[in-house]
Amino acid sequence: VAPDGSTGLDAQPNAPAPRSSHFVTPTDEPIVLHGQHGILHGDGQVPPSSFDSTPAPTQTASSNTRSSVSSREIRWNPEDGATGGAYTLVEDHIDQVCIGEGSVGVAAPTWKAAWDDGKQEVKASIENLWEDIAFNGDLKLYEKVLLLCEFPFTLFRKASIPIPCEGYYNRGFIALSMALSPLWFAFYLLGHEINLFSKSLILYFMIYWAIAIVIGASILRLAPGGEGNMSMVAAAPVALYGFVMAATWIDYIADHLVSLLDFIGIVLHIPGTIMGLTVLAWGNSMGDLSANMTMARKGLGNMAMTACFAGPVFNI
Repeated sequence: VAPDGSTGLDAQPNAPAPRSSHFVTPTDEPIVLHGQHGILHGDGQVPPSSFDSTPAPTQTASSNTRSSVSSREIRWNPEDGATGGAYTLVEDHIDQVCIGEGSVGVAAPTWKAAWDDGKQEVKASIENLWEDIAFNGDLKLYEKVLLLCEFPFTLFRKASIPIPCEGYYNRGFIALSMALSPLWFAFYLLGHEINLFSKSLILYFMIYWAIAIVIGASILRLAPGGEGNMSMVAAAPVALYGFVMAATWIDYIADHLVSLLDFIGIVLHIPGTIMGLTVLAWGNSMGDLSANMTMARKGLGNMAMTACFAGPVFNI
């Protein structure tokens, strides 16, 4: 509310600004920079000293109700020498490129702070994972033993698959997985007789690894921490890359599972046709089963059922 008693609700876009002081409150409408009603209409230059940002309550009017909300009041005094239209503070979004709209987390102010925060986030995530296994009273004894045996592999899997999705977001682990994923990918390709550490391919691998480290460091520095979420522009390519890494894990596990079942069939003298119809078929579908069950738990039942039929057809 301005000192003259006006609320700003009846103000017209072309109305001249008062000479005493002008109040601009943030709204949900998009900011228009250029044009007749743009905030940069005029010379487009407002010195920082012309703004006095103080917290003040504002009134939000509607057709039936009027509620008091807390917002940030931005005072612009034209007598300070600034000219132009009704200006609002325009935040420089260069450092916010990795932060999603409405995120509760903020980026680290310095590289050292980003490094310290990332270590704390990774440490806290590992501790929580350990406590969920070792101190979970709902698990039976054999389940705890199996999960404890799986614990090192679970950590390495988390450290090689970047997951920027909500509910799994951890800035430290995303940066770590981006930096370590090339090592896992090189190990995975060794099983397919492709050696990235050979003399002919080592240069390409080093370039790939350097790019992954730079991206991981950028995420650690610019991405929001805590319970924040990354912007879609930054999260989409990271999620796509994480999907490729997850597919390599599924293929690696399924391949070794089928080899193990094949070995059991040879030892027990089970005919190959019976193994193909039963045990090997189950092992071949373990990857699809895991992915489809995950989609069903996420509420994507139709997609999971479609994938049950599409997977075997694709294999054929």
